[in-house]
Amino acid sequence: MKGSEVKTWLLLLLAVAQTTTADYSDDTEPGFQSSKEYVTFRDLDVILTCPESDSTEITWGPKNIVGDGTEGIIKGYTEDESLYYCQKNGNAVKHFFYVKAKVCKGCVEMNKGLVIAAMFGDILFTLGVILVIYACAKKKNSSPAPQRAAHSRQPSAPPPPEPDYQSLNQATRSRDIYAEAGRRAH
Repeated sequence: MKGSEVKTWLLLLLAVAQTTTADYSDDTEPGFQSSKEYVTFRDLDVILTCPESDSTEITWGPKNIVGDGTEGIIKGYTEDESLYYCQKNGNAVKHFFYVKAKVCKGCVEMNKGLVIAAMFGDILFTLGVILVIYACAKKKNSSPAPQRAAHSRQPSAPPPPEPDYQSLNQATRSRDIYAEAGRRAH
């Protein structure tokens, strides 16, 4: 990997994206909606998705958001903490977005599913390599067992007596310790 790729991945892993979407109406408690991702990141841009269903009459705030229907785009986002909102025209309900993130050019947002899929794929690939190595090593070491010569069923004759191996005379044997031990064993 190149140094810039390593830096990009490190920044990606260290990225902190704390986003929440809340509904504020007058003095009521915020109601958090978590069924959909309302804040996404792409390079240096932050894309906010308003939960309002009518996409034609939405106002974005505070100021530097380019609104296009239900999506508002913050161009060239920096690492500041900011509070943004969307509001349907003629409605008192504002949907607030608290955005605090580190962004970088060329970075990609990592979601949990992508990380789990990458880890699972890596484990499967590693297991596949292990199985291939095991199979190759088993084939290499599994040579056939050595074949024994066929035995003939004819009885063998007794060996002929050889004078070189006749037992020694007791009088000529040595009196050493091991000589006696050998004599007792007979």
